Amino acid sequence: MHLHKLLRHKRLRKLRKAGMRALPLRKIKIPHRISIHERPKIVAAKKRFGDWESDLMEGKRRTKACLSVQKERRSQYLILVKIRGKSAAENVRAITDSLGAFPARLRRTITYDNGSENVTHARVNRILKTSSYFCDAYASWQKGSVENGIGLVRDYLPKGTDLTDINATELKRIQDELNDRPRKCLGWKTPRQVLSNHLKSLGVLLPA
Repeated sequence: MHLHKLLRHKRLRKLRKAGMRALPLRKIKIPHRISIHERPKIVAAKKRFGDWESDLMEGKRRTKACLSVQKERRSQYLILVKIRGKSAAENVRAITDSLGAFPARLRRTITYDNGSENVTHARVNRILKTSSYFCDAYASWQKGSVENGIGLVRDYLPKGTDLTDINATELKRIQDELNDRPRKCLGWKTPRQVLSNHLKSLGVLLPA
């Protein structure tokens, strides 16, 4: 029987073998790259706000439009920005525009993969005063928060969707629905509630 087709993701779960070593880094030169293994341990513990994970979600093949996805680890708050292509310049714009709306205390670290769209991460750091860290090659589970977020977005925009046709209003609706969904890991609060309450304690409102 193919019971896995009844699951939300409709696929078999991939299990990572214990002690599995990361594969060698792909030949994409990322200046000033710092490994995730040098990232402060407090980031992995999700004990503070302001640590983000970033990724791209691609749409239909042969189309350039994709989504730049940012997720805050402590609150699980998700931000979706449509960009015209996988260029580093487009990704920098999306990240700085979305995270720049938050106060400095909410901009500490960003964890990336080793895609070419992240080669200008140092520019993001200069603008936002963040620190960047990179996963091992082919080790997407090391930024599991944003990977999970993309999986949730895929419920609305399955693989093969032409993202060119998705407008800002529809994207905002998807983002809002996911940020207003109660999460077990948050004590059944929503990401919006958790992040909004923290910002209120700082005397700041959650950006619209």
